[in-house]
Amino acid sequence: MKSTHALLIIDMQLVAFDGKIIPPISNGTQLLESVFKLTTVCRRNDVHIIYVQTSAVSGQPYAEDVHGWEIHPKLAPQDGDHVIGKRNSSGFDDTDLRVVLDQLGVNSVITSGIWSEFCVANTSIDAAKIGFDVFVAADAHGTVSSSKEAANEIVEQQNDRLAEINISVLETNELEHYLSGC
Repeated sequence: MKSTHALLIIDMQLVAFDGKIIPPISNGTQLLESVFKLTTVCRRNDVHIIYVQTSAVSGQPYAEDVHGWEIHPKLAPQDGDHVIGKRNSSGFDDTDLRVVLDQLGVNSVITSGIWSEFCVANTSIDAAKIGFDVFVAADAHGTVSSSKEAANEIVEQQNDRLAEINISVLETNELEHYLSGC
């Protein structure tokens, strides 16, 4: 029987990693490994896996008709996984994510992926606002460095910000322990 948890893998699309169209995500190889490990932990614990995939306007990065739109092959969806397309920052904004979570009987989500300060944070906050228990995988989300801050500083700031509003922020090994005990 599947658990009442779902892992949301947000925007882990090839374009963010290969550098062919946009600068690659900072520490991309490490991020891929972290999300892969988290996915493995979740599969072992019968956690639902849901990919939230940006579908930008035609011709733009992250558009279906542009190189790299697909989920990174290291994290390719498997049978039984769900893929939700989105056009906005939050995975809940104008999508059927909530409907799918409700149909699956999910009451808590684990967020991971890219654009820590945008898509991961906004999806996490929206999930909490509509009543889901939210866990952010502290070591399984990332971003790019800005002109003022290194990517790891941005990730840490988002982890702190989300924890301050009572969203659980846990490392993958802590999530593994938690899921094993459920």
